[in-house]
Amino acid sequence: MKISQKIKGIISLVIAALLLEGCGGVEPEKREYPLALAWDYEDGEYKVIYGMADLQEMTKQGKEGEDTPAGLEVRGGSLEEIQEGYAKTQQYYLDLGHVQAVIFSQRLLDQPRAYQHIVEGMQESPEVGKNAYVFVTDSLEEVMKAGELKEDSLGEYLTGIYENQMDVREDGVTLEDIYFEWNNEGRIMNPPQLKVEEGQVVLCENL
Repeated sequence: MKISQKIKGIISLVIAALLLEGCGGVEPEKREYPLALAWDYEDGEYKVIYGMADLQEMTKQGKEGEDTPAGLEVRGGSLEEIQEGYAKTQQYYLDLGHVQAVIFSQRLLDQPRAYQHIVEGMQESPEVGKNAYVFVTDSLEEVMKAGELKEDSLGEYLTGIYENQMDVREDGVTLEDIYFEWNNEGRIMNPPQLKVEEGQVVLCENL
């Protein structure tokens, strides 16, 4: 299986950490590494779908018990409830330091207060990097399910579109762009749109 340079970098960090002795914190093999975050909001409830990296398969480092699903969904009335819900139902620490793509539902973008809560919450998290690319879709679950079937993770695939395709690179929107527009203009940006065609996640032109 072909492994991209970014995934190789994550694997290298995990292996290096495994070789260190006496270090504090949660051991790397007891962490989960989402490469994509998908956000939705409906009927007063937030939902996030974590697109996990399959580092167990890539590093051959086994974990005790069952694996976390590649497309894990957690719901809550706030980001705090979502964090608590993950902690109560999952055995591995959630490491958000490698997120490459953030996907918003169109429904979320149509609700400014809910959007504000998500954006401000992510800004307060030092783990989530500002260089992650941002997308929108009106078929969130379908996009995430199609992403689970890809050889690379969905986050890696979407990042690769901009890093490897020169003709679309300038159209990319990052979390830094989203933050700037909201903090300085109070405006919700219209990021690139995703849809599923014949089982494949595709990037569309903005409407």
